[in-house]
Amino acid sequence: MRQYLNFCVLFCLSIVVLLSCKKETVVIERNYAAPLVMTQNASIAGDDTFILKGEIKKLNDIEVIEHGFVFQKKLSNNAYEREQTIILTDKVDIGSFSKTYKLTSKPKEGDNYRYYYYLKTKLGVYKGEYTSIIINNITLPYLNTAATVGEVISLEGDFSKINTDYILVTEEHQAVIPYTISADKKKLDIKIANLKNAYHGRVIQFTLKSKIDAFGQTERRIASVKILGKLDNPKKLSYQLKDQLVISGEALPEDDNSDFLILINDHQIPYKKVIKLMEIGGLDSKPFKLGYNNGRDIVRFPEEISIDKPLASQIVFDKKAIHPRSTFSIKGYDFEYKDFEYHYLGTFSIIPNYKYGDQYTFRIADFKDGHYSYKYVSEFYEIETPTTIEVRSLKMNKPTQEEFYIGEKIHLTGSFIKGEKYYINLNDGDLMQEYACEEEGKLTVENLAGKKGRYKIGVGYEGIGGAYFPQSFEITSLGYTIYDFFPKMGYQGQLITIKGKGVHQASSVHVGEISINYNIQREQDLIKFIIPNTFQKGKVTIGVTLNNEYYQFDEKFEIL
Repeated sequence: MRQYLNFCVLFCLSIVVLLSCKKETVVIERNYAAPLVMTQNASIAGDDTFILKGEIKKLNDIEVIEHGFVFQKKLSNNAYEREQTIILTDKVDIGSFSKTYKLTSKPKEGDNYRYYYYLKTKLGVYKGEYTSIIINNITLPYLNTAATVGEVISLEGDFSKINTDYILVTEEHQAVIPYTISADKKKLDIKIANLKNAYHGRVIQFTLKSKIDAFGQTERRIASVKILGKLDNPKKLSYQLKDQLVISGEALPEDDNSDFLILINDHQIPYKKVIKLMEIGGLDSKPFKLGYNNGRDIVRFPEEISIDKPLASQIVFDKKAIHPRSTFSIKGYDFEYKDFEYHYLGTFSIIPNYKYGDQYTFRIADFKDGHYSYKYVSEFYEIETPTTIEVRSLKMNKPTQEEFYIGEKIHLTGSFIKGEKYYINLNDGDLMQEYACEEEGKLTVENLAGKKGRYKIGVGYEGIGGAYFPQSFEITSLGYTIYDFFPKMGYQGQLITIKGKGVHQASSVHVGEISINYNIQREQDLIKFIIPNTFQKGKVTIGVTLNNEYYQFDEKFEIL
């Protein structure tokens, strides 16, 4: 028991000794996060000297081996020359650094360089962003103006540093524009070209650009020009009022535009591509002068433009004579009017019932016999024809005989007009037949009465509301008389002739049981037809149907 207690005491003492003799360990933390490096904009120290700048924002306890700048020049193919490393000897610490760097050759306007600041450490190389240097040491004037196509604008200033390496372009480089510089290098002239989309009111920007390399080109906007439209001198100097004036010129507005005015005498008309002359009040048949106002220039062309009045001699009647209550036409000019127009035959007002182009058709009422001129009146002019048209009422002499067979010709004389068409009817009925007057004062018609009897024959013409019959006479119709046929015999296909008063009015002929109503030749008081080839040898009857009555010859035709 005593020994066990001694052991416990010794064990506890040994633990205490061990605990009291243990060494303490201290842990030191280091920040190895990437340092923050920046490249700053360079300064110009001379024609060929730059001050390169960089800055360390954070180091984070990283050991720096080397720091400095990397410098390059850009080439015309968008590539860069070999990097040039410029090592700084300054003590590395948080803050800004700079280095004066002299180029090996004097730079040109538009040359492009780039550089960055770097730190080289055991953990790697840390770089700032690239910063560009573009050589730009030319000061040029700027002109804000307005000009027309073909006009020359001039800029005054120092153009001594502008050489053949510079081109003049429009906005978005749409076109290359020629320019000239005076011998003393103090003036630059630009001739405004007729550029695409350069319409009136459009503002075009002109920029001088170095063409040495394709990137970082030096560009100077030197002019802002508002394009002004202008009209061409008039080439067509003669118009009719019905014509349209087509406007032509350079840099004219794209659409109707009230900023560009067309000048016609005292009228100022907002720009339109086409102007109707009749819409311009007060022109009448007077000459006028054309001009324009583009907001800067007021131009009136010296050329006089005439308004041609229609010649009375060019207006002609379609007929020499007409009957009352009929129609006539005039042709030769498409008249113009704006607010009113009137037509006259003599002193009587007439209204056209039809117009096509330069032709007007009129209906007249019961005019008295006489010769009448045509007159046209509108607010633009009054014109009267030197020629006249005769109005001639229809008068007729009764025929010298009163008895006629059906279809027999009746010769009439009177005030018939050659070339006119006339109608006859029976007893005021609807049955009508048309006949043309082939000789002045004479008309030949036929007896339309199919049956014997007394008939009233109406004679008329095409009137305002249809056929109009102002004249008539009476006849006695003798009907028809059939004489004979010949030959009396023949073969199939034989041509047969039938004679008789009015027989040419027959509707059909008959051979035996066969009716023929086609291929019938008709002449006055006779008809001809062919015997069909369907018959055999022997005799057949011959007959005709006339006015719905059938007539058969007693004698028969013999087929051989």
